[in-house]
Amino acid sequence: LKMAEITSSIATAEASNDNEAPVANISLQNIIDGTNERSIPKTKFIDDIDMFSGSFDPPASPELLIGAYSDLHSKFKQIEQQLTEKKAHREKSIPEIEKSIKLVRHLMQKKEEGDSAI
Repeated sequence: LKMAEITSSIATAEASNDNEAPVANISLQNIIDGTNERSIPKTKFIDDIDMFSGSFDPPASPELLIGAYSDLHSKFKQIEQQLTEKKAHREKSIPEIEKSIKLVRHLMQKKEEGDSAI
């Protein structure tokens, strides 16, 4: 999962009509603290939720923050699923790799013994 795929906006900033209060725009960049070397987002630690929600213009509602973090949680679950699949695939290939190593060692031993059949 690439960071470019993740950076889409999580919540919209437009209110549907003039009578409604404007809604804060929260993108993934607002709730993460960069990424690690594998492009997995690092979640910001929030000490004071009131200060964090007030840092948006207009202040973010609890529902909006919960929705943003729910979306981020879904992305983490997707990353976890992909890593689990990769791990299972690699574990399935271990016996074949071990057989290949054993064959190479056998051929190297035959070569050292001077076997002309190689």
